[in-house]
Amino acid sequence: MLTANDNIEIASKSFTHGASDYVVKSETQFKKINYSLFNLIKILEVNAEAKGYKRLLVASFIGIAIIFSAVVLIQVFAPSLLD
Repeated sequence: MLTANDNIEIASKSFTHGASDYVVKSETQFKKINYSLFNLIKILEVNAEAKGYKRLLVASFIGIAIIFSAVVLIQVFAPSLLD
């Protein structure tokens, strides 16, 4: 959150409502703003990467379940195929 108000209560409420940072506008805060934006971008990248790994994990479990089911079905209905 970018604000001209340096108030701890407002900062606390901002974090409670989902703010990831609280920056008071001033000439010396441009580095802080840049750092906050960099961190936000990194957080978004990590979240996107985590979603990709989650999809890969789910797909792997589904693949293993399909293979396991196929083996069980073959053992039950055509055990001679496994010899």
